[in-house]
Amino acid sequence: MVATTVGGTPEVVEHGRTGLLVPPGDVDALAAAVVELLSDRERRARFGSAARALAEERFGIEGWARSLRALYEEALSTAGSTPRSGARS
Repeated sequence: MVATTVGGTPEVVEHGRTGLLVPPGDVDALAAAVVELLSDRERRARFGSAARALAEERFGIEGWARSLRALYEEALSTAGSTPRSGARS
């Protein structure tokens, strides 16, 4: 993947790992990145594999479940240490 560094794109495309990022409006950098990837089949395959793994980790059901579990565990571990609003002492 070749993308620009606008919006949330850098959060999804990791430069050099899952794709190439170029500055917005830099036509020369965009062209160079596209040519670079078109000429390197192995790198495209590595980027594709890394992007799939990253997407599954961040957005797949297993990754989502791990994140949710960690959130609940953190909430439960700190629940007794913080006074609740309106609780009596």
